[in-house]
Amino acid sequence: MATLNLLHAEGMKRQPSDHCIFIYDRLHFETMNYGKNRLLFLLQLCKDQDVAVYEGTLHDVLAEYIELHAITTLVLQKPRQPDLTAVLQALPASPKIQILEDDLDYLSISADSPSFFKYYRKVEPILTSSRQISITHLPSPEPFGSDPE
Repeated sequence: MATLNLLHAEGMKRQPSDHCIFIYDRLHFETMNYGKNRLLFLLQLCKDQDVAVYEGTLHDVLAEYIELHAITTLVLQKPRQPDLTAVLQALPASPKIQILEDDLDYLSISADSPSFFKYYRKVEPILTSSRQISITHLPSPEPFGSDPE
């Protein structure tokens, strides 16, 4: 029995688990109209938290990862994206899905912070106060089909 913590663009807080990944789905990012700065920010967060990054369609990568690593529980922060919820419901293998409430939900983007970076400047003190940020090298994710250990 293994637990997978799936990080996504609106839920990047690493949770205790056996595996922790972020999936970069180019089409999803284009659909959500995310820019390169947001992608760089998310990749930096992955690097800071020592999270493996995979590229591909969210559904395909997630389904293959669940099958290859015998994932029984999928943990993620509450997604606001309807397409992410649809992907989770369409997974062929059905791990138990544990949705965590967003710690910063009360600071959600509002009219006074219409852009991501205005929002980030508002929440940055909260995000950085409880942990020391260090720069590390992004780990090379193990290719599908290889045995992690």
